[in-house]
Amino acid sequence: MSSTRVKIWLNFLRFAPTDLIVFARRVLDCMKENVAVFPKPPVDLQDLATQADIYGSWVIEAADGAKSAKARCNAEREKLLDILLELGHYAEARCNRNPDTLRLSGFEPLPPGRKLQSVISEDFRSIRPGPNSGTVLVRLINDADAFHQELRYKLEDSDDTPEAWTVLLVGQTRQPRLIENLTPGKAYVFEARRLVAGNQYTDWSDPIRYIVT
Repeated sequence: MSSTRVKIWLNFLRFAPTDLIVFARRVLDCMKENVAVFPKPPVDLQDLATQADIYGSWVIEAADGAKSAKARCNAEREKLLDILLELGHYAEARCNRNPDTLRLSGFEPLPPGRKLQSVISEDFRSIRPGPNSGTVLVRLINDADAFHQELRYKLEDSDDTPEAWTVLLVGQTRQPRLIENLTPGKAYVFEARRLVAGNQYTDWSDPIRYIVT
């Protein structure tokens, strides 16, 4: 048995649509087959099955290139990923530091030598590729005590003057914020802060580096 904490491999966050659906159904089957190991998942497994089907139907709808269908498809993908992340973290907690037990959930442990995605932090829930090249979907951690949150970003190799940053207001963190007109292949840094009681902003978070595709 491993003496260190076992983490899930987050590679499924970048799966192609068909691969993601296959992975979701694998997790569903494994969780059902190993209910004694994972007796009380935080999400009803039927919800996982339903969301996988909904996402699959919108993948087909979006194939014709309609902008509205693509937007809905992306939204349903986010919902499916949210469910998988909840189940994955539950499996981490239940596996008792044993990677073989974790695999019974359908998730894979992080391979030796690999690091957890640098896009996950106390302030950022995720940064993922957007629907088109040069776009990203940024999602902040929800803070119920904050009046609102701000997100800023700039090219990694640009100067640190205020003019180099683009600042956006983020009002609803349950949905990812689409950022467009970025340069594919370039590294950007992202930071966030919150407006809290007393009309005061927190310090900007530690920067998160992300290469745009």
